[in-house]
Amino acid sequence: MRFGVFVAVCTSATSALNWRFVPVPAHIWFQFYMLGIPLLFSLLTSIGYMAAEPFARRMWPEAMVSWQRLLNGRLRDPLIGRDLMLGILTGSAVALLDSFARTYEVHPTYGRGVLPSISDIPFYLFVCSFLALLNLATLSALTGLFRRRWLGMLATGVILVGSTLGPNPWYVAFGFVAASAMLLILTRFGLLALAAFILAESTDWPPLDFSQWYADRALIPVLARLALLIYAFWVSLGGQPILGSALRDD
Repeated sequence: MRFGVFVAVCTSATSALNWRFVPVPAHIWFQFYMLGIPLLFSLLTSIGYMAAEPFARRMWPEAMVSWQRLLNGRLRDPLIGRDLMLGILTGSAVALLDSFARTYEVHPTYGRGVLPSISDIPFYLFVCSFLALLNLATLSALTGLFRRRWLGMLATGVILVGSTLGPNPWYVAFGFVAASAMLLILTRFGLLALAAFILAESTDWPPLDFSQWYADRALIPVLARLALLIYAFWVSLGGQPILGSALRDD
């Protein structure tokens, strides 16, 4: 239920920030349309979560620990901070590696204003959660099918590499790197870390160039990732000072 509400809030915020609502009777169908899409996504993801979560808990229970703590409202749990921080840092590193060979295009929301650019943040929060759950469900299903964890990981890796194949050898090599990183994050640190990884890697939009007209809008995803990283680092300390006992008197 909590995850379904989260999905509904994220997709509703995306619609509210991305479109201007005009109180005209002729457009009332569009208002219901933009309300129905978030509710549909919420319903589908909730049903999918209820179907996949028990099976994933049996096959890969350690991958669900920090995710469950987050759903239970333990927002200051150090494990949540650790997994978020590692996922963001790893996803940013993979995105930086990809940026050396990929030509970026201006993100389409930049041309529609600041609010539509902000709307991509809640949208990607939904997308990264959905994709992380999909990958965990795939890994769990294949592990149960082959009855060996390493075979399940291998089959999942093949699917991940196939989903990232591109038109040149660089994309093939990058697919292996990205798939390996995703599997390592998922199996070693869990579902929440993978969601943070996908969020950081997906929001790697054009590099900052303050001479461009879209510079202020390109700064939005950077600041969002930075804010989440700072929060994750603070939570991971578990109430301890940043420098530990270095500044304390013996």
